[in-house]
Formats: sequence, structure tokens, C-alpha cells
Amino acid sequence: MQTFNPTAKNPWIVANLSSLEEALAAQQQGADAIEFRCDLAIEDKNDPIKIIKEIRKATALPILGTIRRSGDGGSWFYAFEGDESKRIQLFRNIIPYIDAIDVEIDSDIKEEVTGFARDKGLKVISSYHNFLITEKKEDILKNIKQAQSAGGDIIKLAYMSSGNEDVLFLFKVLKEYLNKNSTPMTLIGMGPVGTATRLIFPCFGSCMTYGYIEGARHGASGQMPIKVLRKYLNDMQPKVLSSSPDEEILESILNYEFSGVSS
Repeated sequence: MQTFNPTAKNPWIVANLSSLEEALAAQQQGADAIEFRCDLAIEDKNDPIKIIKEIRKATALPILGTIRRSGDGGSWFYAFEGDESKRIQLFRNIIPYIDAIDVEIDSDIKEEVTGFARDKGLKVISSYHNFLITEKKEDILKNIKQAQSAGGDIIKLAYMSSGNEDVLFLFKVLKEYLNKNSTPMTLIGMGPVGTATRLIFPCFGSCMTYGYIEGARHGASGQMPIKVLRKYLNDMQPKVLSSSPDEEILESILNYEFSGVSS
């Protein structure tokens, strides 16, 4: 078992993938960890257990196991018609080969999955996704409380961003959360505008950012290639740490730095 421990001061780049070939490429391209998407492997008519065993043997990267529901951007419904008992069993089957697990805070299986994952010493990511809007502050705070109640070691919240005002708003939410809480959180804006959050927020304390292997499919709207994320974070994080993170710095990055980033 590998240690799965992204933090505000040491954010990780997590490669979203579903094959051994992608895992090997992720390690080469600078990922800190792998998110193995069992639902995508099944959609491709592959055996997720076989692949995850191969990845465990072939790479040294920590592995996050995810079986994403269709309503949260995954392919679970198409794989097993949304049968949650089958999803629970698949979670149990992958436990020996992974280091962390992701389960949605509003799913009926969250307590059971969190319980047996903890029994096996795995980290638990309590996640929430809204693919339509960036919610109001009071609703995001409810999501955070629900994630805390779910018992996750890491909170993951993702919202669709329609403009830079959403990015700036989420930035304020992130700063306020980190000032009051010690549980690591990753906060993501989805969509083309939200791409900025995947690059910038880890510099300000969001503990993970997700990317994809060049030439492979994107795990979610707005994701960037691992290579681009690695270069950007290596360049930007020292600048942020040596200054005083505030809105002015963020707006400067949005207006000037982000415009020059390409895949």
C-alpha cells in the first residue's frame, strides 16, 4: 500500500485514467497519483480488477479507486444499470489494490463504502459534483458540512463555472474554508472557464488537481494534460508561496498567466 496524502501545502496532480498504458504514461509525465476509473474500464468492456492489478505491479504511484455514477459524470449506469449493490461489491473487490477511495456524499452507499475502506486503512475522498452551476455560498457550505459528516479524509467539491466571477467566488470560498478547517479539500470549477481553477487553486491550498494523459480522453470538462499541470504548478507555486496570496494575485494570474497556458 502507498501513502495517499495530498495536502494544502503539498498539492497532488492526479491522473484520471482507465488503462495500464495510461498509468505508465502518467508516471512518466509527472503525476503524483492515479485515479483509476473502474466505470470507464467497464464501459470499454475491460476487466477493472485485471487492469488495477497490473497497474499496482507496474507503477509506484498511489492509486485512488473511483466508480463514478452517471449523474456525476461517470459511466456507472451504462455499465451496470446503476445497480448500487454491484457498485458496492466492485468497491470491495478493488480494495486490496488501491490506497484511497472516492464516494459521493449524496449516495446511498457512502456509509458502507466509507466504513469498509477505513477498516482496510484506505483514505476516503467524500465528493460532490454539480455539472450545471456554481452554487450559492450557503449551498456550498451545506455540501462541505455533508462531506464532513460523511467522514471523508479529503473533501472534493466540483461546480460548473460559467465565467471568471465564478472562479473568483470559488477562490474566496476556498480561502475561507482553509482558514477555519484542517481537513484537506480540493475545490474545482468545471468547464472551459473552470480550467483556471485546476491550474491556479492548488497554488492556494486546494490539495488535488485532476488531469489526463495526452492523447487520452478527458475525465471531466475543463481538465488539462498532466504535462501542462506539472509545468504550471512547478512555475507558479514558488511565486505564490513567496508572496501574500490574495485576490489581486489571483486576478493577475487569471488575466495574464493563464492566457499563455496551452496544451
